[in-house]
Amino acid sequence: MNLFKKVLEHEKYVTSRIYDMYEVALKEKDYAAQSCLKWFIDEQVEEEANASEIVEKLEMIGDNISGLFYLDGQLGARKD
Repeated sequence: MNLFKKVLEHEKYVTSRIYDMYEVALKEKDYAAQSCLKWFIDEQVEEEANASEIVEKLEMIGDNISGLFYLDGQLGARKD
């Protein structure tokens, strides 16, 4: 679980860096950069949500081996 908490922490860090770039683009009135960064912001929302969901599920599962195997199967079957 600690690994996935670190993943979530890293995704939040990446999001903050993208927000910093977006703020510069706003200040500079760089509309093309704003448009490009919007895509990255949308992606980061999804990445943070995915990481957060995995952490929440792992917290619910705890040390239940069957639950871990089930979650592993679910994550392995994802198409995204």
